[in-house]
Amino acid sequence: MNQQPAGQHNTRIQTQTGDIPRECRLVDECIEEYVLGIIDPDRCSAIDQHRRTCTRCELALVSFTPALTALALAVPVAEPPASARAALMSRIATTPQRAAPPRNVYTGRLDTLRTPSLPASSTGPAAAAPPRSPQVEQSSWWKVYAAPLATLPLLLALGLVGAWGFNNYTKLNDSKQAVAAKDQQIAMMNQQISNGNNQGIVELVSSPSAKRYALYPEVTSAADAARGTLFADPRSQVAAVQVSGLATGIYTVVVQTPDGEMVPKANFSVGADGSASTLVNLGMQVSDLQSVHIRPTTTVTQTDVAVMDAAEDVLFATIGPDIFENADTSPQTP
Repeated sequence: MNQQPAGQHNTRIQTQTGDIPRECRLVDECIEEYVLGIIDPDRCSAIDQHRRTCTRCELALVSFTPALTALALAVPVAEPPASARAALMSRIATTPQRAAPPRNVYTGRLDTLRTPSLPASSTGPAAAAPPRSPQVEQSSWWKVYAAPLATLPLLLALGLVGAWGFNNYTKLNDSKQAVAAKDQQIAMMNQQISNGNNQGIVELVSSPSAKRYALYPEVTSAADAARGTLFADPRSQVAAVQVSGLATGIYTVVVQTPDGEMVPKANFSVGADGSASTLVNLGMQVSDLQSVHIRPTTTVTQTDVAVMDAAEDVLFATIGPDIFENADTSPQTP
């Protein structure tokens, strides 16, 4: 059963009784398929283009996100039947197993393995040891160096094992760091789709006192569909960012302070549909900022002006005290 927000029923009533544009009727008719991602490509592109300019349809689409999140939790977890385990075990039993390769067995004579230091075995009575001559005792000087030379292969083997262990430790440490980074991204995504975050975005977008700033690419072309809007509350330091037409990935909201410093403020994830929205704590009034930039997330973990300036913007907007709600913040060509 489709779950619809409370405000969506009123939208459907207005669609039947009021005179609204054809694009808005398309959004009302296909809102469930669009949010679930099962709409045909032609209608999806038409809705994507229309929602950028229609606040009413944008709010309706955003309000469906909590219902879509709860829909995944409404499906009960089913345990596999016992017949599945029996079928699996029978399939394993009928699958031919690869025979183990034969081990190499030494087929030579054991006499060749006898070391010179061991006496030859004999079945007869033990013969009397011949008397040792002084010359034999003097010629056995090599025995002094035999033991140190025999330990060299052992030391070499220990060195190789130590190098192998150190290499594995380095790889394990890198894997732990990668897992920690993935956990941080998952936590950020969970925070992004939380009901509280979406509720704050809806309230800020629908607020009549919110200032709106358009986000544009640095080089605007007809084929470039990347667009965005910054909704800023003049009475607080909170803003909302809505983007569309971006590639799938993680992006960072970077603000430029009055002294020219580039400060990253928030990260958000863009899915396969190319759109996303998130709340941003600006840390100051929006009118005090010089500009706002949307950039792909990098490995920069500290505020480095040179590195942040060298990063490429996918979207940006010029703020400043002389930029108002209806001002054109797109890049101007001379």
